[in-house]
Amino acid sequence: MRKVLFFLLSDMIGGGERYAITLINALLKNTFSVKVLILAGSLEKYLKNYDYVILPFGKPLAKYRGLSLHFDLLLKNKFIKNLKPHFQQYNPELIFMQYLKEKILFTEYFSKMGVPILWTEHGVLPFWITKNPVLKYYYLKNAAKPQKIIAISKQGKDSLINIGVTEDKIELIYNGIDTCKFKPDLKAKDSIYIGTISSLTESKGISDFIKFAEYLFLSELKNKIKIEIAGKGPLENSILRLVSKYNDRVKFYGFIDNPEDIISKWDIFINPSRGMGEGLPFRVLEAMACGLIVVSTETGAVNEVIKDGFNGFLIKPQKIDSWLQLIKQIVSSIEKYNFLKKNAENTIKNNFSEKIMLDKTLKVFYESCISH
Repeated sequence: MRKVLFFLLSDMIGGGERYAITLINALLKNTFSVKVLILAGSLEKYLKNYDYVILPFGKPLAKYRGLSLHFDLLLKNKFIKNLKPHFQQYNPELIFMQYLKEKILFTEYFSKMGVPILWTEHGVLPFWITKNPVLKYYYLKNAAKPQKIIAISKQGKDSLINIGVTEDKIELIYNGIDTCKFKPDLKAKDSIYIGTISSLTESKGISDFIKFAEYLFLSELKNKIKIEIAGKGPLENSILRLVSKYNDRVKFYGFIDNPEDIISKWDIFINPSRGMGEGLPFRVLEAMACGLIVVSTETGAVNEVIKDGFNGFLIKPQKIDSWLQLIKQIVSSIEKYNFLKKNAENTIKNNFSEKIMLDKTLKVFYESCISH
């Protein structure tokens, strides 16, 4: 078996973490063994059946982005000292990284040890890398060392090329969805269900979604619709106030482990993201796989999946009046959009399935081991 040392230094569970867990499962089924490196108090719940090690780096490694990365660079040798015993004991044949800090802090060390490295970039490189000469220098210096960098969108690939990464180092592999798990639920409903799942933050557009919901309940649609929201984050109290105001028409699930159980019940999915650091959101792909009418802000790489008016709708961030106008149009004659729902489902089956993603990704893993 080929041994992979898999970095997962995050303190939350989101799209990147779910991508990682899906990939770990696939590696374990395909002649790889995997040791996962995590932070204390972060992802143990999701990795209890896996071989993982908690690194004593603390929260600063995972937070505060560019500001703390300067500080972390000063502590680089201390972090590496903590890593060495695990590296030496496990003796991996491949290193996998997907977060900026672990890439900048540790890639050079593992490259000197002669171990092949793979990166995944989940979105466009943030401004605090591209506009900061010091961090840009460290990023490019380390980006030359992996065998391959997997970009999950063309937009992400272009951002790597624009900063100076050579195109032959980049492998474009789109995110993929398990279409056996995420599929349409054709049961009759008592209302038209509009939902969103997201981190409950400003950057994800949740305050915009709350305002949008308020406007809906002041419109002629108020007795035709129900709103459902799932997620976790600092705007949770704002969601709870919305629930208390319209409690028979709004449901809040909090954080959920099995999104397929609720997404498939909805009619319309809204992605209200403002686009800061957005990549290719799994929730958009999942909703399309479930045959929903997906209305998403044109942020990140969403326009690489949604063709406006064909398999979903693209809207501008924070333009709540135009969102309202579109939803009124959809709700007033929702059966008219059955073709769009079928197109959305087929788009995911044919181009963005989990099988396609994993087949291509595992091929990169095998080739990286063999070529080295």
